[in-house]
Amino acid sequence: RHLKIGAGGLDGCQVAEIKYLPTCAWTVRAMIEDLAFEQHLFLAGHLAVPTPMLPKPPRDGDVRTAADHRGLTIFSVLYRTISSAWWRRLRAWQEKWAHPALRGGLRNLEALDDAWEAQADIELARLRGEPLAGLLVDDYTSFDLFQPEFMAQLQMTMGMPPDLAKQRLYLYDNIVLYIKLAGHFGQGFHPTNGSGQGCSLSILDSNAFITVKFNWIVMCHPTVRLGSCWDDCLYRDKHVDVIISVVEDLQQFDRDGGHVMNTSKTVTFSITTEQRHELRRRQPQGCEAPLAVIHADHLVGRTLVTTRTPRRALSNQRAEAAIAAATRLSYMPLPQSARQRLATTAVVPKILVEAQWSWPSDTYLGRLCAAVLRARWGPHRKLRSAEVVAASLADPTRAYPTTTIPSHALRRRVAAVTSSA
Repeated sequence: RHLKIGAGGLDGCQVAEIKYLPTCAWTVRAMIEDLAFEQHLFLAGHLAVPTPMLPKPPRDGDVRTAADHRGLTIFSVLYRTISSAWWRRLRAWQEKWAHPALRGGLRNLEALDDAWEAQADIELARLRGEPLAGLLVDDYTSFDLFQPEFMAQLQMTMGMPPDLAKQRLYLYDNIVLYIKLAGHFGQGFHPTNGSGQGCSLSILDSNAFITVKFNWIVMCHPTVRLGSCWDDCLYRDKHVDVIISVVEDLQQFDRDGGHVMNTSKTVTFSITTEQRHELRRRQPQGCEAPLAVIHADHLVGRTLVTTRTPRRALSNQRAEAAIAAATRLSYMPLPQSARQRLATTAVVPKILVEAQWSWPSDTYLGRLCAAVLRARWGPHRKLRSAEVVAASLADPTRAYPTTTIPSHALRRRVAAVTSSA
């Protein structure tokens, strides 16, 4: 635990061991990797990969099945070093062709930016009294369905060094996966397709595929606004007919590209009652039934709300976690300086993840403020003007919840606008 070993591959190399290698060892290693790169090969130790299966959180009312697991490919630490180095070298090249609506794996961009834009479109349409419908698309095990030869040809067409594309093709043509479930390994098998969820360069496959898809959708439907984080794509338009056409076109695109739309998790939304009724009646071609219509949804790193009622459940859960952390801190035998530091770094940040969408309820917020003050100055110290004392003795934009939440949201938006400009 003290060495921070981390997750290593089947070759036995650990992260902590790699960090302590001298420079001369890396010089010899670079010679070996250069030779393998020229021959479009990988060392045998890179080809045996464990794949732990992580269960996906089920949606409300769903029962988790064997397919509801995400397989992570834990490559060798030495391979991850190589792929990370290539990722940094190819970062500027990726930014030249990546679609502007793409999020994930790009500098100064994250899933929250896409959510802000989508939520802003919803609020603006509501203020103007205009209709707005949308589509949240989920592909079935997207990374597992990439075809190595097709993606290698696509990457070379987009400008990837041919030697690197051919070397990656050799990797996925000869890789052997060992499923790990409940602490036990299964027999090794050779997959026929897929891109490893654990390799930095697999992000290039996802971003390239989504970029081509977005360019095609914009060409067919110029009025559609879109965004994505990895393979979770979001489309929105004023007309339901356009949204239904987008669903049908996306299914055709996925079939041509070897992917499958997961219609059971693909949902639609609208801010008007009339459009919601129409979405429930319309059945896109290729779907067994009309797609589900939602009022709010929580995705990876983002939350979408189409109603006027704030979504406080997630914020209240975060507030409960922060209150529990503050209560533990208040009874720890620590000096005053340590209390101040831990309250700022280990308690208040717990509330910031979901608070940019909606504040916790007044009850939770009051309990949280009281718990933070007890954590900072102890459970037996009484304060009359708690807010004044907190603002005077510490930075209020970091130490007190009612001021930290809006200042944090404002900083995030300023950073997003600055980076996009």
